[in-house]
Amino acid sequence: MVVRATKVTRKGQITIPVDFREKYNINEGDTVLIEDRDGRLTIQHPHQSKDWTAGYIGRFSKHRRHFSPAELRELAEIAIAEQVMDGIEG
Repeated sequence: MVVRATKVTRKGQITIPVDFREKYNINEGDTVLIEDRDGRLTIQHPHQSKDWTAGYIGRFSKHRRHFSPAELRELAEIAIAEQVMDGIEG
């Protein structure tokens, strides 16, 4: 595990160290997810959430090849809700 210290500005901003930005492909203008989990703040790149959601949907595609846009949207909503609940429940 690598730990870096960073200061919080008056506006509540922090700088993500360059080695982390490069490792996780975080670029200027990207949006990141900040989560309060078990008393710790975690920062997650949205691509990680997309991969998780895609994996969730992939479980259903083993049984079925084609989904309508509405069905994909519903599966994505369920996957995201489950991910959020997992974070809340620990």
